[in-house]
Amino acid sequence: MFERAPNGFFVNDLILFNSLRRGGYIAKGFVFEAPDLTNSPIADLNDFQDQLSQLLASLQENQRLQVQYFSDSDYKAELLRYQQETGKFENIWTKRSRNERFMRYWQAMVERKLRRQRVIFYVSRSLENTPRLMTGNTKLREYYLTLLDQLRGEFEHVHKQVMDIFSSAGARILPMTDLDHYRLNTRFARFINVPELMQLFRQMADVQTAQMLNLARPKLEGEKPAIRSAPATPPLKKFVQSLVERAHRLKTERIDPSEDNMLKITSEGRKAALDLRLMLPSAKDDPQSKVNLAVENIYRIWDASKEGRLAQLVFCDLSTPKDKGFRVFTKVITPQRR
Repeated sequence: MFERAPNGFFVNDLILFNSLRRGGYIAKGFVFEAPDLTNSPIADLNDFQDQLSQLLASLQENQRLQVQYFSDSDYKAELLRYQQETGKFENIWTKRSRNERFMRYWQAMVERKLRRQRVIFYVSRSLENTPRLMTGNTKLREYYLTLLDQLRGEFEHVHKQVMDIFSSAGARILPMTDLDHYRLNTRFARFINVPELMQLFRQMADVQTAQMLNLARPKLEGEKPAIRSAPATPPLKKFVQSLVERAHRLKTERIDPSEDNMLKITSEGRKAALDLRLMLPSAKDDPQSKVNLAVENIYRIWDASKEGRLAQLVFCDLSTPKDKGFRVFTKVITPQRR
């Protein structure tokens, strides 16, 4: 469908690829919680198969269905809710029993011994509309907002249709929000079947590891990466809380993506975690910030190795050099120039 990965946007609980006009695509995800048919009779299995066939038959000519299946061990929300309810009990033995059960299942979750299979339906279609020639950004904005409302109504109809198909089976169909769509785009490291995926990949790929090639690499001091932890200051915690509130508003209110979106929130969170002055120029220079701790360590290594004229490679993927404002690059190199 695409020669290269398109730009994607989360808007109005929909996923928009490319642009909101001809050549773009619109999609929405639905969490499918199927009934447990492990010990069901053949008649129930046949009925469920018929319902799947009805789902495929219900798609319009311009609609496509994509199914995402994976397994994870993420029971964090359920277990934390269980632990929160434990605090409401007054009987000490009830509390002890529930706390023991909570710790046992939490440890099983951490060790990925709990397994939950999940299925996500994505229904998508291409966009064929071409906006008329309009004068002024206001009219153009009204046109796109109206179009988004129409698309949202269209997918609400899809949700109702899918619920009608699977209602007799006891399945739950939950429409995904912008936040749900964002959370599902995560790393493979969270999946518990990575070895199986790697086996499939290696059937068609010639994988050569560094050990197999016997590549010469410098040894790390201490034989593992050294991690320096920077404490979160009260101003940083306050800023992070404002990001949480913004994310909640995106989930509960209709906010123009040009004003705020999840990508903007996460980017600002990364910058603030690196150095709060990247987001709040008036913030104080904290001696225990990540940048200052890094500068201190860089200088220590330079001072210990300057007689041998050794070199250091410092990498930072945020805050590139610019003419105005606070920049991490300037902060790092300035002490070395003095």
